[in-house]
Amino acid sequence: DEALNCAEDYDLWTRCSEYFPIANIDEVLLLYRIHKKSAYHIHKQETINANQKIKMGLLEKMGLKPGEEEQHLHNSLKSENHETVHLFLGKEEKWLSKIIATNHESHVYKDNSLNKIIYKRWRTICGFNTSQGLQTWKTFKASQLYKSGPNEKLIDSIKILMKSLLRIR
Repeated sequence: DEALNCAEDYDLWTRCSEYFPIANIDEVLLLYRIHKKSAYHIHKQETINANQKIKMGLLEKMGLKPGEEEQHLHNSLKSENHETVHLFLGKEEKWLSKIIATNHESHVYKDNSLNKIIYKRWRTICGFNTSQGLQTWKTFKASQLYKSGPNEKLIDSIKILMKSLLRIR
């Protein structure tokens, strides 16, 4: 798709995944040099916009038509200045749960695979929002997203606990 000039690889892989099984390899196969004159830095906002357009297409394929706030949540990792971490995490948990529920009805993606992806996103979001101290860790652990995550989540819990303890003010 020529309109996705800065995200053509991402678009290609998402379209291929409709016809063939794909997976990530947990091994570094390429060293990538990042510098201020790289295409990503020069076209950063264009790349972000193209990636977001692809993500919205994947959600629509599942049957979700996210509104402006849901789109913002889908592309956010941290609470913003006007919003408490507790409120932000509550909205994120609700949004991610909605994705799981919608997919469970539409069967676009394998539930198990999507649950792993959603868990990783939940873990990442909680890890970025540890400034509330133990409240973030408690929210992370109490969530159904945590409970339905992979069996190997103890290390994630410990990492978020430690980050939360170190950020208590």
